[in-house]
Amino acid sequence: MLYMMIGSPFVPFSYLSFSFHMIHMSILFFIIPPMMLLGIPYELYITIQRVPVIQVIAKMITPLRALIAFSILFLLYHIPMFLMILSEYAYGQRLFIIVLFVLSFRMWWPIASPNRHKRLDHQQMKQYALISGLFIMPACLFFIASGWFGRVPNPFFSQLTTHLCIPSNGYIPPLLPPPFNTKYDQIMAGVFMLGLHKVALAVTYRLGIKSLS
Repeated sequence: MLYMMIGSPFVPFSYLSFSFHMIHMSILFFIIPPMMLLGIPYELYITIQRVPVIQVIAKMITPLRALIAFSILFLLYHIPMFLMILSEYAYGQRLFIIVLFVLSFRMWWPIASPNRHKRLDHQQMKQYALISGLFIMPACLFFIASGWFGRVPNPFFSQLTTHLCIPSNGYIPPLLPPPFNTKYDQIMAGVFMLGLHKVALAVTYRLGIKSLS
């Protein structure tokens, strides 16, 4: 699944619309990290946590700090103007995604830690899931509002078409049917993100509780 999100043909395909791109981002940040954490063998976890650099990072970046930092950066990523500027710098965009990806692992730690004793209990998991949802929601709602009140051109689509042969009149025929690449595309992108985050929280919560029993 990780390969599909970072190295498969799905990556350039996700640039064709906001919806596909945000589904791509949601899987990368909300589904892959908790599944990978839950799948790490305990022996490997013990080996990794003994690395001095990992210990320092773990002390500096607590799960709550990671959640706050991720939420702020995630919100910035969904501000159309910031997204358009970021799309102009390929290396900057990749670095931004890597930072979000690393933070997402620490963010999911209290629910999906490889060490079951490091996870929150049943009630605390519920509270943390609620806080996580509240922190992520502004980015999704902002994206929905941006699409509703004023359509913003897809910067990734524009970047992709720079490598294509465009007619002299500058007209680019739609590559996807409606409602993609319309204002409804942004609204759907926000809804998909919100929904996938809720699903990821519910599934990870159930798997975490199941492993504790």
